[in-house]
Amino acid sequence: MDDPTCLRDVKTFLTQRLQTIAERHGLSSIGWPDVDDVEKLAIRASGLFIWAVTASNYIDINARLRMQGKEILKIVLEQFDDKAMEEINTLYRTILDFSYPRKIDNPWIFETFRRLIGTIM
Repeated sequence: MDDPTCLRDVKTFLTQRLQTIAERHGLSSIGWPDVDDVEKLAIRASGLFIWAVTASNYIDINARLRMQGKEILKIVLEQFDDKAMEEINTLYRTILDFSYPRKIDNPWIFETFRRLIGTIM
């Protein structure tokens, strides 16, 4: 979707959402998120809020659990180009592959997995 209004709205959402994540996880003091990265992420979303919400939830979860926001944002930006509609399944697959091994024995990991799937669904 290339509607300029949708693209602007998604960028506004991502700017606010990533700033909230930065404040919550103490990343705002290092100047995260970078304005250029937010722009790139908005372009990758192609005006699709579901893509932007899913990607930002993934960034938030990983900033909280084990990675710094800069690292996870870099992964999202490197994995996807600007065709979000074609890549929504790839986004979901990348999140699942990165977050969970094929076999889940730990109950805490299983519960986290269940919550992630709930976010996606």
